Amino acid sequence: MILLIGSISEIKAQEVQVPIDEEGKIKVIDRELERELNLFPEYENFQKAWIFKVSDTLYTLEVFYQSKGELLKSRFLLSKEKFDNFRHKVTQRKKALFPRMALNQEGRVELLVGTTVLSLGYYGWAVPLICDVEDSKELVALYMLTGGSGFFIPFWMTENIPVSYAESRLSVYGGTRGILHGILFSNLFYGKGVEERRAVAAGMVGSLLEGTTGFVIAHKFKMSSGIAEVISVGGDFGLGIGWGTTILADFSNESRPSALIKLLGSAGGLFFGKILSNTQEYTKGDAGVLRAMGLLGAYTPLAIVDALEVDNDKIYTAVSMVGSLIGLGLGNNIVKGKDFTTAQGSLVTLSSFAGGLFGAGLGYVASGSISGVRLSTLLFTSSAFGAAGGFWLSYKTFRKTAKIPEESSSWNIDLRPMNLIALAMGKGKNSAMTFPILEVNYPF
Repeated sequence: MILLIGSISEIKAQEVQVPIDEEGKIKVIDRELERELNLFPEYENFQKAWIFKVSDTLYTLEVFYQSKGELLKSRFLLSKEKFDNFRHKVTQRKKALFPRMALNQEGRVELLVGTTVLSLGYYGWAVPLICDVEDSKELVALYMLTGGSGFFIPFWMTENIPVSYAESRLSVYGGTRGILHGILFSNLFYGKGVEERRAVAAGMVGSLLEGTTGFVIAHKFKMSSGIAEVISVGGDFGLGIGWGTTILADFSNESRPSALIKLLGSAGGLFFGKILSNTQEYTKGDAGVLRAMGLLGAYTPLAIVDALEVDNDKIYTAVSMVGSLIGLGLGNNIVKGKDFTTAQGSLVTLSSFAGGLFGAGLGYVASGSISGVRLSTLLFTSSAFGAAGGFWLSYKTFRKTAKIPEESSSWNIDLRPMNLIALAMGKGKNSAMTFPILEVNYPF
């Protein structure tokens, strides 16, 4: 028993290394960093220093140095207050010497990839078209210059400013969807037969404006990556609802009412996404699960309608629109109390897609041996079941690890109304059993 108690004490006494700066980026101060920060001038042959956490209120600072050819260590006990002061000191000196080290640029790579793809995929050929360049040599040169500028200009502009995942996400979202919004605006103002150059120019202006606006909004309101993702999900589904509405209303794609409804649908979706993000704390992974559930809700009803052999295309559009809204509502509900990682959210989406392909494959193989059923119905049904099965399988796999642990309190209050009813009915009288109504525990 004594040996067991001793081993348990040793486990509880284990120390955990903690970051030395407030941003959590530095765990070890080596000789090179010490030359810049000058935190330990009293050690002539300084080697390294780190901090370990002993308990919530006690830390140890260990400093290694050399003297007379031997490696020595000094160990200092720090209270929580002294530990916080030391970390603050390290952070301030680091910011003064290395301003860029203090910047949060976790989303910069994603932003630069997005702007480069936009430049190569749209701006590169849009600029020659807008400028009415016909010479092939000039066209190729302008395309290459524009494509390269899509990387170097934002690279230079973001060199010394923070770029979070939320800022990059909304910027890239605005840059891509802004193309379509710009073209819709040109249709709204000029109606049918809008000149191609004018529409392309409007798309480019919309892309640049919305990309910049998305970045500024995310920065101003300090949005998290989860909120940015949910807003983008809402915008996409809102645009889809707007597009479906124009189909139901028999509007021409080039008409002013069609453009207006699509723009309003996209704007309403963005607003809906912001409201949805306020209902709970979203992560990027949660938003991925939400998007997958919305897509599943939009697709699954199509199998039912096709099985009923409905010939009206508007019915397909209507049930898909309603199904997407139901899917988003269910998705918002099933991610409550969860913190899915980005990888988990992506895997849920891929699993749904793969399940749909697998189900469609099985349906196609079985079509040769099943008579009396239309091929489209068989494929719709099997792929819908496959997508739903893929989603549920991946969600079930990840939901336990993604569950947020409930915050525990020192006080434990247990109210038992059923015992109150039992006592009122006289079941507790003349009995050796007790019926506690309220139980309060406080562990010391």
